[in-house]
Amino acid sequence: MTETYDVTVAGVGYMVKPGSYRRQQAWASEGKVGRIRLADFYGGARRLLQNERDRFWSGTGAMPAYDSQGVTAGPKRQDKTEAAVPAFQPGQPSWSFGYNGTTYLVNGTGLYQVTTSGSNYGSLTTKQTLPANAVDATQLGTKLHIAFGSAANVGEYDMASNIWTANQTYGSAARKARLIGHESQSLVMVFDTDSYQLSVVQPLGASLGVAAADSWVRRLVEHDGHCWAIADTS
Repeated sequence: MTETYDVTVAGVGYMVKPGSYRRQQAWASEGKVGRIRLADFYGGARRLLQNERDRFWSGTGAMPAYDSQGVTAGPKRQDKTEAAVPAFQPGQPSWSFGYNGTTYLVNGTGLYQVTTSGSNYGSLTTKQTLPANAVDATQLGTKLHIAFGSAANVGEYDMASNIWTANQTYGSAARKARLIGHESQSLVMVFDTDSYQLSVVQPLGASLGVAAADSWVRRLVEHDGHCWAIADTS
């Protein structure tokens, strides 16, 4: 049967003009923002942990294999003898801070600068001998504020000028603190004589405000621009 129209679309007939027909690709679909999750790259190497179907692996040392099935390639332990004075104390807590491409380390009675040799770790260089073992430390701008509990008043080290100020004044007096942190441009301290009271210091105006916690404050943690007080009950 001979058709009346060349093309019928939705019941409507159309005629194709002679010589106007062209064959071409359909238009590309509209671009959309999406998310693709790549979870596995098997057959390769240098993943954090080796899978059974990985064909090869490399490392400088050994580490436990999956599910305690033996050992696999991984990082190695490298002992390092430090000559810094005062000596680094592994039994004391440590805090690290970065400023202007330099890493600073607070440990025991020492404030150190981490030096490198090429892209590898070099050694610790003593920047300041502290009056007692540090119990807490925080960085606010260019300055490190270091607390020593009941052993000494809080001190301040300016990383920009390399100046150490012992017995720094906070709120018109030197303070002993067992915890120290910061929020925005303010320091937050828990004084050694009061473990339920948070003292907020504005360094520029040297003003001191207080806020009472509901129980013994164990830690001060900086997160998302705020200082969180971790207490026994909250």
